[in-house]
Amino acid sequence: MRLTAREDDMGDFRGITNLMMHAPPDTSAHVELSRIIKSLHEHDSPRPDYVDAWSPTAHLIAIRKADGTAVKVAHFAHTLNENVGEFGTGSYGSLTFDNGTPLLWDDGEVDYHMILIVMCEMATGHARAFCFAVAGSIPQRAGENMPNEILHALLNRRCDESLRVV
Repeated sequence: MRLTAREDDMGDFRGITNLMMHAPPDTSAHVELSRIIKSLHEHDSPRPDYVDAWSPTAHLIAIRKADGTAVKVAHFAHTLNENVGEFGTGSYGSLTFDNGTPLLWDDGEVDYHMILIVMCEMATGHARAFCFAVAGSIPQRAGENMPNEILHALLNRRCDESLRVV
Protein backbone atom coordinates (compact mmCIF):
# COMPACT_ATOMS: atom_id res chain seq x y z
CA MET A 1 0.00 0.00 0.00
CA ARG A 2 1.20 3.48 -0.79
CA LEU A 3 0.84 6.31 1.71
CA THR A 4 -0.55 9.52 0.26
CA ALA A 5 -1.10 13.01 1.59
CA ARG A 6 -2.62 14.24 -1.69
CA GLU A 7 -6.35 14.80 -1.31
CA ASP A 8 -6.86 14.11 -5.03
CA ASP A 9 -5.59 10.55 -4.43
CA MET A 10 -7.91 9.92 -1.45
CA GLY A 11 -11.20 9.68 -3.35
CA ASP A 12 -14.15 8.94 -1.03
CA PHE A 13 -11.87 9.15 2.00
CA ARG A 14 -10.72 12.75 1.46
CA GLY A 15 -10.88 14.86 4.61
CA ILE A 16 -10.91 12.05 7.19
CA THR A 17 -7.23 12.42 8.07
CA ASN A 18 -4.25 14.04 6.38
CA LEU A 19 -2.64 10.70 5.40
CA MET A 20 -4.23 7.64 3.81
CA MET A 21 -3.49 4.28 2.22
CA HIS A 22 -5.94 2.45 -0.05
CA ALA A 23 -6.45 -1.13 1.10
CA PRO A 24 -5.29 -3.81 -1.33
CA PRO A 25 -7.96 -5.67 -3.33
CA ASP A 26 -9.84 -8.36 -1.43
CA THR A 27 -7.44 -10.85 0.09
CA SER A 28 -7.57 -13.55 2.72
CA ALA A 29 -6.52 -10.88 5.23
CA HIS A 30 -9.96 -9.31 4.83
CA VAL A 31 -11.84 -12.40 6.03
CA GLU A 32 -11.64 -11.84 9.80
CA LEU A 33 -12.00 -8.06 9.62
CA SER A 34 -14.97 -8.44 7.25
CA ARG A 35 -16.69 -10.83 9.66
CA ILE A 36 -16.28 -8.39 12.55
CA ILE A 37 -17.42 -5.34 10.59
CA LYS A 38 -20.47 -7.14 9.20
CA SER A 39 -21.30 -8.38 12.70
CA LEU A 40 -21.20 -4.83 14.06
CA HIS A 41 -23.37 -3.55 11.23
CA GLU A 42 -26.02 -6.25 11.70
CA HIS A 43 -26.74 -5.32 15.33
CA ASP A 44 -29.42 -2.77 16.17
CA SER A 45 -27.34 -1.09 18.87
CA PRO A 46 -24.29 0.91 17.80
CA ARG A 47 -22.01 -0.97 20.22
CA PRO A 48 -22.73 -4.68 20.83
CA ASP A 49 -21.87 -5.92 24.33
CA TYR A 50 -19.19 -8.31 23.07
CA VAL A 51 -17.11 -5.41 21.74
CA ASP A 52 -16.00 -4.59 25.29
CA ALA A 53 -14.41 -8.05 25.55
CA TRP A 54 -12.27 -7.54 22.44
CA SER A 55 -8.55 -7.04 22.58
CA PRO A 56 -7.92 -5.73 19.08
CA THR A 57 -4.45 -4.70 18.01
CA ALA A 58 -3.04 -3.11 14.90
CA HIS A 59 0.50 -2.42 13.74
CA LEU A 60 1.49 0.22 11.24
CA ILE A 61 4.64 -0.72 9.32
CA ALA A 62 6.43 1.40 6.72
CA ILE A 63 8.74 0.15 3.99
CA ARG A 64 11.17 2.58 2.41
CA LYS A 65 11.01 2.21 -1.38
CA ALA A 66 14.66 3.09 -1.96
CA ASP A 67 16.11 0.09 -0.11
CA GLY A 68 13.22 -2.03 1.19
CA THR A 69 13.93 -1.22 4.84
CA ALA A 70 10.87 -1.93 6.99
CA VAL A 71 10.19 -0.35 10.37
CA LYS A 72 7.28 -0.40 12.78
CA VAL A 73 5.68 3.03 12.91
CA ALA A 74 3.05 2.49 15.60
CA HIS A 75 1.29 -0.11 17.70
CA PHE A 76 -2.39 0.21 18.54
CA ALA A 77 -3.76 -1.95 21.35
CA HIS A 78 -7.03 -1.87 23.26
CA THR A 79 -7.70 1.64 22.02
CA LEU A 80 -10.84 1.38 19.91
CA ASN A 81 -12.77 4.55 20.54
CA GLU A 82 -16.37 4.77 21.62
CA ASN A 83 -17.54 5.12 18.00
CA VAL A 84 -16.77 1.53 17.11
CA GLY A 85 -19.74 0.15 15.26
CA GLU A 86 -21.32 3.55 14.64
CA PHE A 87 -21.10 3.86 10.92
CA GLY A 88 -21.03 7.06 8.95
CA THR A 89 -23.38 8.05 6.20
CA GLY A 90 -23.09 6.41 2.83
CA SER A 91 -21.71 2.96 2.20
CA TYR A 92 -18.70 3.13 4.55
CA GLY A 93 -18.18 2.50 8.23
CA SER A 94 -15.08 2.67 10.38
CA LEU A 95 -13.07 1.26 13.25
CA THR A 96 -10.93 3.89 14.95
CA PHE A 97 -7.82 3.16 16.97
CA ASP A 98 -6.91 6.19 19.10
CA ASN A 99 -3.67 6.96 20.90
CA GLY A 100 -1.41 4.49 19.17
CA THR A 101 2.02 4.01 20.67
CA PRO A 102 4.45 5.78 18.32
CA LEU A 103 7.62 3.88 17.49
CA LEU A 104 9.33 6.56 15.41
CA TRP A 105 10.56 8.65 18.32
CA ASP A 106 11.40 8.28 21.99
CA ASP A 107 8.89 9.15 24.72
CA GLY A 108 8.81 12.89 25.30
CA GLU A 109 10.72 13.67 22.10
CA VAL A 110 7.66 15.10 20.34
CA ASP A 111 4.15 16.00 21.54
CA TYR A 112 2.10 13.90 19.12
CA HIS A 113 0.16 10.62 19.17
CA MET A 114 -1.07 8.38 16.36
CA ILE A 115 -4.58 7.61 15.15
CA LEU A 116 -5.61 4.86 12.71
CA ILE A 117 -9.06 4.73 11.12
CA VAL A 118 -9.93 1.61 9.14
CA MET A 119 -12.61 2.54 6.59
CA CYS A 120 -14.77 -0.42 5.52
CA GLU A 121 -17.66 -1.11 3.19
CA MET A 122 -20.70 -1.62 5.36
CA ALA A 123 -22.30 -4.24 3.11
CA THR A 124 -19.26 -6.52 2.83
CA GLY A 125 -17.09 -5.46 5.78
CA HIS A 126 -14.09 -5.21 3.43
CA ALA A 127 -11.41 -2.68 4.33
CA ARG A 128 -11.11 0.00 1.66
CA ALA A 129 -8.73 2.51 3.24
CA PHE A 130 -6.47 3.04 6.22
CA CYS A 131 -6.58 6.68 7.29
CA PHE A 132 -3.71 7.75 9.53
CA ALA A 133 -2.87 10.89 11.45
CA VAL A 134 -0.11 12.02 13.78
CA ALA A 135 -2.06 14.42 15.98
CA GLY A 136 -1.09 16.83 18.73
CA SER A 137 -1.04 15.31 22.24
CA ILE A 138 -0.98 18.45 24.36
CA PRO A 139 -3.47 21.32 24.57
CA GLN A 140 -1.12 23.66 22.68
CA ARG A 141 -1.17 21.22 19.73
CA ALA A 142 -4.89 20.29 19.85
CA GLY A 143 -6.28 19.92 16.35
CA GLU A 144 -2.81 20.09 14.82
CA ASN A 145 -1.28 17.35 12.68
CA MET A 146 2.46 16.77 12.51
CA PRO A 147 3.79 18.34 9.30
CA ASN A 148 4.37 15.66 6.66
CA GLU A 149 8.00 16.75 6.24
CA ILE A 150 8.73 16.02 9.91
CA LEU A 151 7.00 12.64 9.73
CA HIS A 152 9.03 11.80 6.61
CA ALA A 153 12.26 12.79 8.36
CA LEU A 154 11.36 10.63 11.40
CA LEU A 155 10.55 7.67 9.14
CA ASN A 156 13.89 8.01 7.34
CA ARG A 157 15.77 8.37 10.63
CA ARG A 158 14.19 5.18 12.03
CA CYS A 159 14.95 3.32 8.77
CA ASP A 160 18.57 4.52 8.88
CA GLU A 161 18.90 3.47 12.52
CA SER A 162 17.58 0.01 11.74
CA LEU A 163 20.35 -0.50 9.17
CA ARG A 164 23.20 0.33 11.54
CA VAL A 165 25.32 -2.61 12.64
CA VAL A 166 25.74 -2.74 16.39
